[in-house]
Amino acid sequence: MADHITEEEQIEALKNWWSRYGNRILLVFGTIFVGFFIWQYVDQQQRNQSEEASENFAYLIEELSRHGTSQPIAQDAIQNIREIAESINKEYRNTLYSQLAKLTKVRMDVEQDKLDAAAKELRIVMESRSDEPDFLIIRLRLARVESARGKIEEALSLVQGIDTGSHKSLFEEAKGDFYLIQGNRAAAHSAYQSALDSNESRENISVAVLQMKLREVSDVVLHKRRDLNKNEQDVFSQEPQSEQANSQEVGG
Repeated sequence: MADHITEEEQIEALKNWWSRYGNRILLVFGTIFVGFFIWQYVDQQQRNQSEEASENFAYLIEELSRHGTSQPIAQDAIQNIREIAESINKEYRNTLYSQLAKLTKVRMDVEQDKLDAAAKELRIVMESRSDEPDFLIIRLRLARVESARGKIEEALSLVQGIDTGSHKSLFEEAKGDFYLIQGNRAAAHSAYQSALDSNESRENISVAVLQMKLREVSDVVLHKRRDLNKNEQDVFSQEPQSEQANSQEVGG
């Protein structure tokens, strides 16, 4: 009888506990259950979005590959590529493909001589990718665009005072180009020489271009050497005269 009463008491205690905490437990489990399915849904949506963005970007790359990189792109093709890039940027704004599409749009802006738009877009991309490995290349592209806009001081500020790492040769070459535009051939020569010395790719074309640029400004170094030799000769030629004058003064 005591055992029967104990069981009844246990059942009653369980009922009381459930009536007190049951709704909370159901709410917690319900939240976890719904949250799990929401997470699954969002994850699947992101995967689908990423796949769609990848397909669209692949189409964009295909369009670009049809025209290559060495030849100017026809205006109708530029417009088509711009529309694809803008669509990717709009529909997949928070993906890597959006950033890549922006860079493609920058190239189209440059092709159409829309340098202001290109510079603005590059600054946005550069600021959003300050911690990414390709940050330096984007910065260098912006410097080139600023130079094309005639803002040489701005271009120089973008390639100076930073750790360029393995991209040092590219930055030094750009620096040399900017100095040459300013008419500072001596500084350009120094930058080109630094670019050649730090060139790790050892590509024949890259090295040949740097050597050609060096030859174009080498006359500055030759003139400096000639002036230095001339000054030294003037100094040496004046020394005997000075000694002769001193001896005459002593003799007199």
